[in-house]
Amino acid sequence: MRSDNSFKLYSLLMIPILTLLLTGCQANPEDEIVAGKDAKKFEAILQATEAINSTELSTDVSVNEFPYKMEFKGNTGAITVKVNADVKAWTGNLPVYRVAPHIISQEDVQKWAEIFFEGNPAYDKRGEMSKTEIENYILQLRSEMNDESLQAEYGEDPEILNAAKEYYLEQLALYEELYKTAPVTVERKETSWEFHPSTYYDTKIDLSLNSEEEQELDKTQKLKIEADIGNSIYEIWATNRQADDFMRQSIWFTIPDENYEWEYLSYSEESAKVLVQDTLEALGMNNWKIYSCTPIELENHVAYYHILCQNSYDGFPVTVLPQLENIGGEEYAARYYYESLEFDVSNGKIGFVAWESPMDQIAIENQNVSTLSFEEIMKRFQTQMEVQYTENNIGEGELSENENRRYLIQVNRIEQELVRIKVPDNEKEFYLVPAWNFYGTINGQEAEEEGGITSLDSPLLTLNAVDGTVINTYLGY
Repeated sequence: MRSDNSFKLYSLLMIPILTLLLTGCQANPEDEIVAGKDAKKFEAILQATEAINSTELSTDVSVNEFPYKMEFKGNTGAITVKVNADVKAWTGNLPVYRVAPHIISQEDVQKWAEIFFEGNPAYDKRGEMSKTEIENYILQLRSEMNDESLQAEYGEDPEILNAAKEYYLEQLALYEELYKTAPVTVERKETSWEFHPSTYYDTKIDLSLNSEEEQELDKTQKLKIEADIGNSIYEIWATNRQADDFMRQSIWFTIPDENYEWEYLSYSEESAKVLVQDTLEALGMNNWKIYSCTPIELENHVAYYHILCQNSYDGFPVTVLPQLENIGGEEYAARYYYESLEFDVSNGKIGFVAWESPMDQIAIENQNVSTLSFEEIMKRFQTQMEVQYTENNIGEGELSENENRRYLIQVNRIEQELVRIKVPDNEKEFYLVPAWNFYGTINGQEAEEEGGITSLDSPLLTLNAVDGTVINTYLGY
């Protein structure tokens, strides 16, 4: 859910992330996680068969499912890896796709408005507010600034609470200043569907610093629109950025808090899934399917279903991964977030949709690339697990305090899926390569004895099926 208050919290949490967007996080190319990568070797394998300059693959996907078991210990004997997994492997042609960021178009925004605004007129969202609107917002800010309200909204983490208080004080000072020169009334205009530099929508810039020079310097283009639905205002935000430092394409839809169910869910999970799948079809996103549905019931707050979706190319699924830690910055940092699509459903309504980093297929780089056998992949799996997972990094430095501690890694699912990696010497295009994802859990001796376990939604390990090298899904290569 991303309501008005949630946008505030999102902004607070994004402050350190946005700083990293510009400073980056330089990965060490000598780290074991990427050691052994040979771009020339990979490209040679990839080009062994002539690339297909097409957007369609001629074969259907066939999945071979079978069980697999193995067990081994790490070099010191403190870590045991048990594999008791259901394997999903592809048979037939295995393609490699070349993809590039999809630029959000006016037509995309119009399609979303047609569906989510329910046929109501779409208006431009501007930062400018009337005196009455600013006065009401100042009263709202003051009512939300007490400790009890802040803890109910943001939790009890002191760092987040301090950031929240600072945010409210800054907002209060800003709007008190804006009130002095705000117009009595603001004319509302139906949108022309034009994108603008992001400063166009900044309240502070709108009323005092809105110069053409500043807008030209802003490399991020945005389109923000809103519509009146009942007694609420629904919003759609679209973003395009194609700069060299980092790229950002996204489109979001959100509704206010009051449209969510409070305290408990009365709408069924199955109905929520049907609603989302019907919406995907209406949007023309037929390659997307529901991946997971998680009921969220926040204490003294709202309840909703959080639904993640999974994309596919010609039936080949793309791995659903946790988002990259940061983008932009130095040489080894990613330039573009992973593509993702998520929905929040509450009270029979879609309350939030976010399509982040959409991709366009521009070619089938290789229609049937040569890949390693499953047996070769499992040998590489064992070798890498012994190197990557040690008692020191699993225990976060606990080894010196408890030299007898033992750990168990259990792999219960092995799936062949497409994973995005960089194209060498090309920051604005990517490969989708067949890869092996190993899913499972990690737990310590005490957790095992007590019946507790740490479950990981992201793969424990991802291996490129073409050359067997490790793909660092947290860094994007």
